[in-house]
Amino acid sequence: MKRVIIYIFAILLLPGYSLGQSLSIEELWQQAKTSIGSQQKDVELASKRQEELVLRNNRLPLVYGDVNLQRNIIIPTTPVPAIAFDPNAQEGAILPLKFATKWNSRAGVQLEWDIFNPSKNADLNKARIETKRAILNQELALIQWKKDATLAYCASVLASEQYKLALEDSITQASLVKIMNTRFEEGREKQTDLFAAFQEMERKIIQRHEAWSVLMETDLDLRKMLANQNLTHLSSDLSSIQNLLEKERFPDQQLELLQLDQQLATYEIRETKLAKLPTITLNGFFGAQFFSNEFDLFERNHWYGNSFANIGVKIPISAYFTNSASVKKSQLQEQLTVLKIREQEIEEATKDKKTAAKIWSAKQKIAGLERIVDLAEKEKNLQLEGVQIGRTIPTEYYRANHSWIAAKKELWQAEFDLVQVLLKQ
Repeated sequence: MKRVIIYIFAILLLPGYSLGQSLSIEELWQQAKTSIGSQQKDVELASKRQEELVLRNNRLPLVYGDVNLQRNIIIPTTPVPAIAFDPNAQEGAILPLKFATKWNSRAGVQLEWDIFNPSKNADLNKARIETKRAILNQELALIQWKKDATLAYCASVLASEQYKLALEDSITQASLVKIMNTRFEEGREKQTDLFAAFQEMERKIIQRHEAWSVLMETDLDLRKMLANQNLTHLSSDLSSIQNLLEKERFPDQQLELLQLDQQLATYEIRETKLAKLPTITLNGFFGAQFFSNEFDLFERNHWYGNSFANIGVKIPISAYFTNSASVKKSQLQEQLTVLKIREQEIEEATKDKKTAAKIWSAKQKIAGLERIVDLAEKEKNLQLEGVQIGRTIPTEYYRANHSWIAAKKELWQAEFDLVQVLLKQ
């Protein structure tokens, strides 16, 4: 049963064969926006946009209804000069005067509007920058997902190739053991060579199991990034992935993020300077007030008009003496950001040249390793043929086969390294 499962899985891994859904590297990239990380960035961006909208709405006049009802349990009383009501009153006489009724109420529409408020303008500018930052972070998340998914895809492709190699190698060794066992029974093979062949076959089985374990791990790492789990076949090989990456350039948003930091520092300088300006506020009320000793709100004669409009000016006097240090701090922060931008520009220019050199070197290495693999495979095949016809001792084949497998793995590693370099450009 175990052999049947391995055989079925080996068939599924063959290029061009698929019982379920296949997945190319291009189709993998199309799933970037459905990833959980991308959805989180979408929510963060939506939240930043709502924050900006809230601050923008705060600049509009605030209009609300103002209604209250009050029952004066003890009527407020205040002393007034009696002569104000009675010319014949004695000098200095005091008369207690009640200045309220048992019931009073107020109803109307209240208006509050900051005609000019420097802090609100600064907050809105900061919110706009944070929205732009959220957009850049969203793009960075998509790029990072593509990079991680590409590496997981490549790792799964390599693990599949390694498992197929281990499977084919174990099948070849099993057939070789069968040939040597027949020869031993015929007296044409030494028992020590037969035992060595059995030991080598056990090693091949162990290697096959290890390759299977690696394949399962890489498969799980890839599947956790996919929305659709019905996947049985990866249709892109390393060569097609490299070709795609050479046409694709992943933008580095670090420079744009630093430029946003510079804008934020500029706004902070402006905000600190504007803090010296006064805040101008308009307040207005349109409505009526009710006064009566009886609770009868529907009695029109007890309602009196009450409307007003005023403009208030708040001058921050202390800001003229205290914010000079804040302005200097913001200016220094802006200078620091400008220096970081220059450093990032130099870094990006240097990075492009380094990446181009690494890509050229990696391609030369791959070309050389391909020639080594080809030669090693020819030698391996010659040694295998020699063992099969009894002309070569098995140890020579084991050595040649080991060299060929090592060369194949070195080539795969070089191809994977090239993918990593291409992802950094």
